[in-house]
Amino acid sequence: MKRILSSMVGVIVVGEATTGEEAIERVRDLEPNIVMMDLSLPKMSGIEATRIIRTEFPATRVLALTMHMEEIYVRGALAAGASGYLVKDARPNELVRALEAVHRGEPYVMTGSAQKNR
Repeated sequence: MKRILSSMVGVIVVGEATTGEEAIERVRDLEPNIVMMDLSLPKMSGIEATRIIRTEFPATRVLALTMHMEEIYVRGALAAGASGYLVKDARPNELVRALEAVHRGEPYVMTGSAQKNR
């Protein structure tokens, strides 16, 4: 994932986190444009971390990245303020499309092999 991101023009990876609390602290410290949020984080879910990040930093967009394809996760992430939803097994070009859409302020939802704009 990091290799793909590093190869994208204009993308700079400024931080990483392993828990929801750590993700929030990184956003507070680094104020990134986009956060790629794993929904299955220990201690605090990625959905809850997304809700807090979007409340404190409304200009920061969140792309939920997860192994979950069930609609309940999609709805939860979007309700928390995620701008996009992408499954972890997405192809690299799908990741690029998702990041570009989210960066432009466009919603992006991809579950399984089907991508839909909401």
